[in-house]
Amino acid sequence: MSIKPIQRTAAHVHRFSSLDGLRGLAALLVVFHHVSLTVPAISDVYLVHGTAPAPTWTAVWWMTATPAQLLLAGPQAVLIFFVLSGFVLVLPVLNNRSFDWISYYSRRMARLYLPAIASVLLAATCLLVSDPHLVGASSDWLAGAASVQPNWWRILSASDLLFGDYSLNNPLWSLRWEVLFSVLLPVYLVGALLTTGYCWLALGASWAVVYVGIHTHNDALALLPTFFGGSMLAVRTDEIREWATRGRSAARIQLWGAILLVASLLLLSLRWMVWGVMPNASQLLTLTDSLQFPAAVALVFVATFWTPLVRLLCTRGFRWLGRVSFSLYLVHVPVIIAVGAVVGPGHGAVHTMVSLVCALFVAELFFRLVEGPSHRLSRFIGVTSSRIVNTRLETDVDGGALVKA
Repeated sequence: MSIKPIQRTAAHVHRFSSLDGLRGLAALLVVFHHVSLTVPAISDVYLVHGTAPAPTWTAVWWMTATPAQLLLAGPQAVLIFFVLSGFVLVLPVLNNRSFDWISYYSRRMARLYLPAIASVLLAATCLLVSDPHLVGASSDWLAGAASVQPNWWRILSASDLLFGDYSLNNPLWSLRWEVLFSVLLPVYLVGALLTTGYCWLALGASWAVVYVGIHTHNDALALLPTFFGGSMLAVRTDEIREWATRGRSAARIQLWGAILLVASLLLLSLRWMVWGVMPNASQLLTLTDSLQFPAAVALVFVATFWTPLVRLLCTRGFRWLGRVSFSLYLVHVPVIIAVGAVVGPGHGAVHTMVSLVCALFVAELFFRLVEGPSHRLSRFIGVTSSRIVNTRLETDVDGGALVKA
């Protein structure tokens, strides 16, 4: 016995390898962002939440108040993660007429929690062996990250992705929303299917909710609609493919794809460009912050359907980054702290380069030793839990029939 999903006619199984590459690139941008925070001047800019832009034309100004900020776009990269999750989790449900929800829930929770808990233990170990005074001498951000005192309560709390304390390994904050979306996947699926004929209206309403969430400092309103953007793309995948092949000029499609790519990248960095000129324009900054939602959706759209970017993201380097992206995301901050303990203050360039190389190396090890095995274990958990529940349901149904007879 299996639980049937909402069905869609003429569904086809698609594998969008380019999205793995986009996920890997986004993870690398998060690493660049946190590595840059070991530089005091950049750390100061981010820690004051955009109220004190760097002096115009300085190196820090170029990196934080121009489109070059995309190289350090860690917060924007997290939004891309959320859109990707909305797309890749909804699509298999649409493409599988006998989608097993019991297996999905147990498998998904295992795939999120097992590597996350392992990263908490790694972070606690790095903090225990590091001298916080030595590490924290580089920047205020690094001082705060390295000064956290590991204990059993913090380790247990950090392992609770929904309500825990993320101070041991700060990137875990985003997994709270991944878990919530994973639990609410049927709601997103139904919502996307019901609004598929009103796609632009639904996306516009989602954008409005994001704006309200940012304005009121409500993280749920600001972040959860981002997953819906990816869900809408998944529901409209077949229609988008048909539109692109229905007598459209190849040159015209390539031109519009390039324009959409450039526009999405500019919108992702627009908030920082506005802030560099008008740091006190709070309403305008809120608006530009909210524009990162449609920009992230548009970027995932281009990475899915625009051939030049698809080919780039399917190259060997991006494929590898995509494979280890979750591991890289989980381990890079503990690695930055550990490298800081070894290198010491006053060696910013060395700390930056060594942190980046070590983060990539540790991510590969973490994938082989933790994430890969956890994937296999999660599949076993999914199959086993589904078999147990379905067997129990069949037994209850048969028993009920016997009683009635």
